[in-house]
Amino acid sequence: MKPVKAHDNKRNILLILFIIVLSVTTFSFAQNKTVVIPLFDSQSTATEVSFCVKRDAEYDWPDTGSERVIDFSSDSTVWYNNGGGWDTLNNRFIAPASGVYMFNGAINFYGLTEGSRIHAKIRAGGKNYYGTIDDSAGPSKTGLVSVTVHLNSGDSVYLEGNPSNSSQPAIVFGNSSTSYAFTYFMGARVF
Repeated sequence: MKPVKAHDNKRNILLILFIIVLSVTTFSFAQNKTVVIPLFDSQSTATEVSFCVKRDAEYDWPDTGSERVIDFSSDSTVWYNNGGGWDTLNNRFIAPASGVYMFNGAINFYGLTEGSRIHAKIRAGGKNYYGTIDDSAGPSKTGLVSVTVHLNSGDSVYLEGNPSNSSQPAIVFGNSSTSYAFTYFMGARVF
């Protein structure tokens, strides 16, 4: 049996340390792409963060021509709230963790005067993201909005809208079905 040389031991120790570092390290490359190289099996500890809430009943828009948060605090159903980010009392989503999130919203207005301008927007992390801005061709129109944004933990997200109805208060439409929605707000953490 050959005796082990000292430099062989150092090389083996360095190789073991390199493997350990690789198992917990991420590498960043050009164009902000990050690659994680897992060498050992591990259980994910990430919790899914997603929610979906819908209006079950209609309500009159409080002020003609005003921009407001859509009310989901009553006469609404939370279809799911994984991760606990949806705050029903305050009609908002609060990011439980920093990351990239996707949000979609739809506001179905009716009782509109022809030519009334409507829009939907998402206010996320203090910034405003407008969706459709459109004139109604009849008594009903749906405003849609979708956005993908980075949020910090604790940032709030709201679905807002505005029907600039000239002659009568508009109505936000809701429905009691358990299988479809006209006015809804949903989102999920992507990564």
